Amino acid sequence: MKNLTLNRPLVFLDVESTGVNPDHDRIVQIAAVRYFGGGAQKDEKSHLIHPGQPIPPEATQVHGITDEMVKDAPSFRQLAGGLLKFIEGADLAAYNARFDFSMLQAEFRRVGIEWSANQHRVLDPFRMLQQLEPRDLGAVYQRQTGKDLVGAHDALADARATVEVLEHMIEGYDLPGNVDDLLERFQEDPADSDFADPVGRRFRWRFNEPWFAFGKYHKSLKNVALTDPDYLRWMLRSSFEDDTKALISDALAGKEIRRDQPAEVPA
Repeated sequence: MKNLTLNRPLVFLDVESTGVNPDHDRIVQIAAVRYFGGGAQKDEKSHLIHPGQPIPPEATQVHGITDEMVKDAPSFRQLAGGLLKFIEGADLAAYNARFDFSMLQAEFRRVGIEWSANQHRVLDPFRMLQQLEPRDLGAVYQRQTGKDLVGAHDALADARATVEVLEHMIEGYDLPGNVDDLLERFQEDPADSDFADPVGRRFRWRFNEPWFAFGKYHKSLKNVALTDPDYLRWMLRSSFEDDTKALISDALAGKEIRRDQPAEVPA
């Protein structure tokens, strides 16, 4: 395996949090690996952090961190100075870095420190993969089938190729062979995808009803109201926008939410 060659340290960061809203939620764990390249020893740090608020059960389900685990942990304010020193003069890296760095920037701001990832050079393997593994039909067809797509952009050739791609994906990723299950897990109707809550922008219209556009769920709001109402109640307690909360309140009340009957935003 190739070793990275660096002209300055590279710090890999990852955070776990109480939720996904930087304005309201807090970091409960941060890990940083200062990598020196060339096979040199890494300097690693990991801290649980007391968030100053309860950790929702829905968040604990994701990362396994409980209120009991952080009850004696330091606050972010206590760790901020050391963290700044640890990343000083370094390039940064994180997987899907936008989330981690937005949470980190908000935490620094709350303790009076103006920090931004823009002060560093940033590597994001997630974004790199998007370029290295393009998603156009010809590229996906070649990766899935091992063949070059002949006649690309001819409608019939593209339609036939899409059949083969889907068949290979179902087998290669061990996906369900049932269309209903595939639709529940993956489907998005791009022609019907504007936001059901234009201010909060947490739900998109799909199939004439609101679907989650963020977080751990890729399901309809109606489905989550039936299967995990506690998650929606946590959202109501959080600092989401009024139009987002209006949709959630209607869903929890069992109201039918259709695109031609939008929820009213509370005055």
